[in-house]
Amino acid sequence: MGDKPVDAAAKAAVKEADSHVYKHGVEIVVQGSYLDLLAYVSRLERQPWQMYWGRTVVSAEYPKVMVALTLYTLSLDKSWLVV
Repeated sequence: MGDKPVDAAAKAAVKEADSHVYKHGVEIVVQGSYLDLLAYVSRLERQPWQMYWGRTVVSAEYPKVMVALTLYTLSLDKSWLVV
């Protein structure tokens, strides 16, 4: 009988440990004209999944523009991509 509370507490601790939210990030670097990159970023924002912007770096050397985007998503899975 003494083992039941310990087992319940252990199961509760495992369940709590499994309920973390993980932040997964990816950096995307794209290059093109200003209007092409504006259209690309607009399409990213209209995607059906939720993404969060972390950092955006823009550099330009006419006529090319380079944008480095750091995007994040949240998940209950520790592993985001499996290769």
